[in-house]
Amino acid sequence: MEETSSRPGMLDLFNRILKELLRTPKFKAQVKVVLNSLDPPAAAALVRTLMWEDTEIFLDMVGVFPELLNALLTGGREFTERMDQYPAPLPAAFIAQIIDKLDGEALGSLIAAIPELFSRLKEVPGKPLQQSLAGLGRRVIRGLGTEESSPAAAALAVLQPFLQQQIRRLAVEVGQDGSETRKLIQGLSQTLAAALQENPDFISFVCRPFLDSFRQSAGDGAS
Repeated sequence: MEETSSRPGMLDLFNRILKELLRTPKFKAQVKVVLNSLDPPAAAALVRTLMWEDTEIFLDMVGVFPELLNALLTGGREFTERMDQYPAPLPAAFIAQIIDKLDGEALGSLIAAIPELFSRLKEVPGKPLQQSLAGLGRRVIRGLGTEESSPAAAALAVLQPFLQQQIRRLAVEVGQDGSETRKLIQGLSQTLAAALQENPDFISFVCRPFLDSFRQSAGDGAS
């Protein structure tokens, strides 16, 4: 489905009810109690229970998972846009608090598991996963507002500003003895050296354009 439905539903009803309830101090106190009782480590056990105790309910929940993600994405977009209305130190401190509470180990394990899962599923007849990812990529491109409708254009729209902003900062941090950034670059360079020996085509088709850019920049600086 290319477009999400915009007809009123459960979230619209919840929004209208919430507007009234938030005017009640007792309700706000109860919400705080619930929020302070969240226990993320129990999520793994909850997933196991849902998967194996009642598969039908689990599949129903998986079926609405895209709607839940869409709600988070739409809410996140609104949240990000509204942050411009606050002085920068306030959202910076708030977002830093959120990041500090994230379970980095769980996130790392999830990231490590995704390539293995994708590798197992990508050869399914008809390649439904690849087709869905391609469709998602096209919708992301529309959201980025790029003129070209290709994955490369979308990647460039994101990566070019990032690289321009980060190259100078990265150079300063790598130049500091014992910095974590220097350790990261050294580790990546060793991994890259080993990988390049096994994949010579990568040098010809990926590395060479970058090397040509470096040579051109060095020549311009010398002149």
